[in-house]
Amino acid sequence: MNWTERAHRLAVEGVFALLAWWALGSVLDGWGRLFAGVVAGHTASMVFNGHLFALLKHDLRWFGFYKELPEFLAYVQRLQLRLLTNRPRGLARAEIYGSLSRRSFSETSDLDLRFIARAGFANGFLVAHAVFLERLWALLHRFPLDLYMFHSEDELRAKMNVAKEKGLVVYRADEAAQALSVTDLSQRMGGEISLDEDLGSGAEGRRRQ
Repeated sequence: MNWTERAHRLAVEGVFALLAWWALGSVLDGWGRLFAGVVAGHTASMVFNGHLFALLKHDLRWFGFYKELPEFLAYVQRLQLRLLTNRPRGLARAEIYGSLSRRSFSETSDLDLRFIARAGFANGFLVAHAVFLERLWALLHRFPLDLYMFHSEDELRAKMNVAKEKGLVVYRADEAAQALSVTDLSQRMGGEISLDEDLGSGAEGRRRQ
């Protein structure tokens, strides 16, 4: 996690803490109310802006959801559709690493996703907010998402082993550059899921009958 994402996390924790402080007004006051609000805000941030189901899938294999590749890829398809539809401000590219890029999907796999921001603090902060929203979406859908944002290509190369593992680009802000479709990703993983058409037209994934 870089400093921009930490700044956004602190801002989110502050909002949660203020809401908790206000809600506790009828039962606590003074320093006790402030302390309880801060603890509640930090806890809420850890839950709603974290990787809960990714951690559970690694540590409690029997607890994990999305164990089958078709349903895993269907979630990736919906993710790509959201990016293509919303086109988050400040986001230059989204790449997948980990088991999908290595073609080694298993029951304990999570989705290692990285957002690369355009240059500038404002763009980085906007992308950090997009990261928060995607983590929240994954939490509500019990999906094992491991998502972080990077400021630049230099940070990407410094934190990811791009020399040995090439990321799969699933979104580009530059429409002239082509991103990997989930149809292509499915074929790369062995063709275990059939999709109506590429996500540019908003198709949903479905399993083969």
